[in-house]
Amino acid sequence: MVFATIQAGLCLNPKKCQLFWRETFLGHVVSTSAVSTDPVKITAVRNWPLPTNVSDLRSFLGLASYYRQYMQDFATIASPLHPLTDCGQSYIWDDPCSMAFKTLQTALFTAHVLTYPDMNRLFIIDRDASNVGISAVLSQQGDNGEQEAWAQLDPMVATLWAIDGEAG
Repeated sequence: MVFATIQAGLCLNPKKCQLFWRETFLGHVVSTSAVSTDPVKITAVRNWPLPTNVSDLRSFLGLASYYRQYMQDFATIASPLHPLTDCGQSYIWDDPCSMAFKTLQTALFTAHVLTYPDMNRLFIIDRDASNVGISAVLSQQGDNGEQEAWAQLDPMVATLWAIDGEAG
């Protein structure tokens, strides 16, 4: 879009321009080729203590949910934790909660890099469904032959009806 504007006659002052730089914006590192998580924010996740109350858990889930587009199966992984945040629900931390918490920590620390789409290449849609969530990844095959994700869908769907737990 910037280049189209320049071609249309927009004049730029080179002293005020910063093109092709990496920039951290709202917790995301944006570059010319991809968007990724901010390492400073994600490093804090590695040392995050086990939540001991609803407020701590909501803080962790808020951060994790903010970066959910970088993680596969977020809704399924986080599903043991969400009931603990309900009003009137007893806060009983058990083994499935610990496992979900540790898995989310690892998933955040090893989060995917989302590349920008190339409209001249075919799109690949990978999807999955279970009783607690659905997941889909939109990707393309990169120059190196590997799939490069650039969008993930992972909404929490508690009442999903999935035949044999799989979609299509």
